[in-house]
Amino acid sequence: MTSALVTVSGIDGSGKSEWARRLLAACAAKGVVTRFLATDDFRRPVTWQVPGRSELDIYYDDYFDLAGFDGAVSAARAAADAGTVLVVEGIMLRRVPSLAEAFAIYLETTRATAYARMLERALGRGLSHVDAVHRITARYFPAQDRYQAAFAPAEHADLLVDNEDYEHPRILRGDVARAPTILRAPLRACLASVHK
Repeated sequence: MTSALVTVSGIDGSGKSEWARRLLAACAAKGVVTRFLATDDFRRPVTWQVPGRSELDIYYDDYFDLAGFDGAVSAARAAADAGTVLVVEGIMLRRVPSLAEAFAIYLETTRATAYARMLERALGRGLSHVDAVHRITARYFPAQDRYQAAFAPAEHADLLVDNEDYEHPRILRGDVARAPTILRAPLRACLASVHK
């Protein structure tokens, strides 16, 4: 069984993947063994034009195999050696039952910053500007609005971080000292510029 379970979440474009990479690197630097899982690895092919259903509904309900992801998290925790930290990154993680007891890090950014990051990423992957904007406005942001209304992830976070500036994350609420012991040094390394 893992000795620590930590989630890194936020809206699309909040910098979750980068933050998770930095936490994994900080763990490695401190000699902490990790395993990593991401919701992006549990995306399913879907048909976006379905009579009677919006792209929001399809994205929220169908696009991610959350049941499969939940099973993968449980299996990873059971298989990991003692002293291992399981880092889980992704969106809408409060919908995953096996993560209910995780130390939850939630990243806050303005919608404008998240929009700019998503647009840059999409254009870099070869999407047209029109297609990228459509996905953001018809799927990503509306799904986050629905999720936040239902689950209030920022309110339930153990560590709420302003991630408006990738290079200077700032703790808005929470205390690294309340994280599982094995996570404290890596977290302090990630937040070295702002940790007190």
